[in-house]
Amino acid sequence: MPARKEEPPLPEAGGTSAEQDIGEYINSHLNDFSSPGRNPLHIDKEAYRLLADLVWIVRRKDFTIAGVASRIIMDHFRENAGLIEKIKEFYKRQLY
Repeated sequence: MPARKEEPPLPEAGGTSAEQDIGEYINSHLNDFSSPGRNPLHIDKEAYRLLADLVWIVRRKDFTIAGVASRIIMDHFRENAGLIEKIKEFYKRQLY
């Protein structure tokens, strides 16, 4: 794997809409997502390739494939918390 380059500056606030979108995405998803504990996770080969491509091309020192995947999963659960709770309650009722 090629050596990582120094971090390029983030797109400026006040730039184009696309630059702002890129900056927001990088700030929210492509940053350090440290965790005191980790568990193995087996994911689809294509999902791994997509994550690896993104991590490799951006080449920031402070994130990994695992960190990006964790951030995306946590965001999904946060954004869909209400629906996920309804699903859990529905299936809990099926157990009793």
